[in-house]
Parts: sequence; C-alpha cells; structure tokens
Amino acid sequence: MVARTMVLGWTLVSLMAVAGCASGNQRPTTDASGSKAQTYLTVDNTLPETFQMYVTDGVRKLRMGTAMPLRQTRMLIPSSVIFPAVSLEFLAQPMDNSGPAISERLTINPGENVGLKLAR
Repeated sequence: MVARTMVLGWTLVSLMAVAGCASGNQRPTTDASGSKAQTYLTVDNTLPETFQMYVTDGVRKLRMGTAMPLRQTRMLIPSSVIFPAVSLEFLAQPMDNSGPAISERLTINPGENVGLKLAR
C-alpha cells in the first residue's frame, strides 16, 4: 500500500512539473496595459464591388464588417476566435450576390495585423 501511494504521489508531482514547464513557454497575449492584444485584418479591395466580410473558425461564422470598393478597410478580428497560431478562414461575400464568395485561409497569432487582397 505504501509503495502504491508513493508512485501515485510521484506521478502527480511529475504531471504538475510538466504542466508548469508547458505554461511558461506560451507567448503572452496581452499588451503593456494588461488587456488582451487586438488582432486586425486589413482588406485591400481592388474590385468595384462592396463585400461583406466574415471570419469562420470551422464552427462559427462571424460578420466582421464591410469592405468598400477600391479601398483598404481595417477590421478587428473578434477575440473569441483568436488563439495562438489558429487557422481562420476569411470570406468576402459580394453585397449584390453578383458572384461567388472569395475565401482565404490564414494562420493568425494574437496581436498580429494581417492583410487580404480581394481580386479576381
């Protein structure tokens, strides 16, 4: 009985040590003020169409905003879909449904500013 308790105790200590080491290797996702770092997408719309922009993590599809024709638009990526090195799909749906949606999958880290160019 004593040997079994000792093995269980060492197993728990080992697991706590591994968990402590793993948590120390993560990049901080906060800025200097202590709030969560914001992540942005800049859409360069080179087309004469207006697009509704969406982001999906494979489970949820969230509307981000509107990309106006022939200009750049900066949009905040919702923090609820941002995790270290997450792969997100961005969808650009024409407002007038004149054609198919444009999609692009990008790997994003918290606090990054990423760009997406809309062209056909």
